Amino acid sequence: MRSLNPSMLGSVALLILFLLAWQFGPGLLGMPEFVMPKLSRVAQETVSMWGTSGLLKHTLITAFEIIVGFGLGALLGVMIGVSLGLSPSAEAMLSPYILALQIAPKVAFAPLFVMWLGYTIYPKILIAILIVFFPVMINVLSAIRTVDPDMINLVRTMNASRWQIFRLVEFPSAMAALFSGLRIASTLAVIGVTVGELVGGNQGLGFLLVDAEDAGVNVKMIPQDQVFESMAQAILASDDAIKNHPDVVRGVVQATLQGMRDIIQDPHAAAATFAKAVPAYAGKEAELERTFKLYVDNVYAHQAVLGQIDAGRLDKVRQFYVSEGIVSKEPKLDDLYTNQFIDTTTAAK
Repeated sequence: MRSLNPSMLGSVALLILFLLAWQFGPGLLGMPEFVMPKLSRVAQETVSMWGTSGLLKHTLITAFEIIVGFGLGALLGVMIGVSLGLSPSAEAMLSPYILALQIAPKVAFAPLFVMWLGYTIYPKILIAILIVFFPVMINVLSAIRTVDPDMINLVRTMNASRWQIFRLVEFPSAMAALFSGLRIASTLAVIGVTVGELVGGNQGLGFLLVDAEDAGVNVKMIPQDQVFESMAQAILASDDAIKNHPDVVRGVVQATLQGMRDIIQDPHAAAATFAKAVPAYAGKEAELERTFKLYVDNVYAHQAVLGQIDAGRLDKVRQFYVSEGIVSKEPKLDDLYTNQFIDTTTAAK
C-alpha cells in the first residue's frame, strides 16, 4: 500500500482547517450572516439556486466564455509574441502602443464593449482575450529574444531552414515561459469574464452576483407604520423646465402615469414589455412581475389620485429635513411641488 505524499496530506489538512474556520468562525466572532455566511448556509443556498436560479446553466455560460476567451487570447498572444520576437524592428515600432494598452485597466473597457456588442457573450469574451493576451505575449516575446545564440548557430551549421530553427530551438526554448504566462492568464480570464458579466450581463455567474434575490438575499417587507410615511417616488424637474418647456414635462409625466396604469392593470404583461425593452432584464420577467406587484399593493394602492403629490406628506418631509439639520431653513411648501401636470380625471381611473 502506497503512503500518501506528506505535501498532499498537508494540503488536505489546510483545506479541512479552512472549511472548519469558515463554518464556525463567523459565529465565534459574532459576525452577522449578511457579512460572512457560514459554510453550511452557502451550501444550502447553492442547492437552492441549483433548482430555482439555473445555477448550472449560468455556470456553463461563464465557463464557455472563459474557455473561448482564454483560448483566443493565448493563441493571439503566442502569435504576436513570436512575431515581435523574431522581428526587432516590428517590436520597436509597436512597443509604445502595446505598452499603452497594457497599462490601461482592462476591466474599464467592459462598459464600452457592452455598448458596442450589446448584452451578449461577446463583450465578456473580448475582455478575457484582452486580459489573457498580455501575459502570454510578454512571456513569449521575452523567451524568444533570450534564446541561446550558440544553439541557433549550431543548427545553422547543419543547414537548418528558418522554420527548422524556430521549430527545433526557439519555440521549445519558449515553452517554459509560455506555460508560466498561461498559468497567470488562466486566473485573469476568470476575473475578466466575471467583471464583464457584472457590468453588463443577463446571464452567467457575474449576473447572478448582482441578482440579489436569486443569489439568496431575502427581501424583508417592512410594515408601513415602521417606515417614514413620506417615502414615495417623484419626477424631478427644474423651475425653468416647468416654465419654458411644459409640454416636455407633461409628456414625461403622462408617459410615467401610463406605465403605472399598465403595471396596475397587468403586472405580468408589464414585466414582459419591460424585459423586452431593457435587454439586461431578459430572463428576469418573474422577478420583475413580483416587484411590480409589490408596487401595486404597497405604493400605488395608497394614492388617492395616481401620481399626485400629497401636500400633507410632503410637509412632513420638509419638517423632518429641518429638524435633522439637513437644511437650515424651511422652504415654502408650494415651491417644492406641483400637480399641474396631473390629469385628475384620468389619473384617478
